[in-house]
Amino acid sequence: MTKTQKTTSSVTNLLKKPTLFDSMTSNIILHLRDLRKTWRTQNFKFTREQKQEYDMLVEARRERVKYFYDNDMVQKGPKVARKKEEVQEED
Repeated sequence: MTKTQKTTSSVTNLLKKPTLFDSMTSNIILHLRDLRKTWRTQNFKFTREQKQEYDMLVEARRERVKYFYDNDMVQKGPKVARKKEEVQEED
């Protein structure tokens, strides 16, 4: 692969439409937080691109949470503390 081919392929990768799973799931919340900060500084308005990105990130987050619930990877209901039984020694 030549240098121009590498540059062209990296540019096309940047230009393709992002999917829900392109970003790391751990970074979704950080990106949402950054967009909310930007939203506040922009007089509570998003640009069209920011709105699309925000909607995509929210949808990805909802899918991720739904996945955890569907696969029983979250606790549903209150935490129940179990008391340890005291072992009595026989004399």
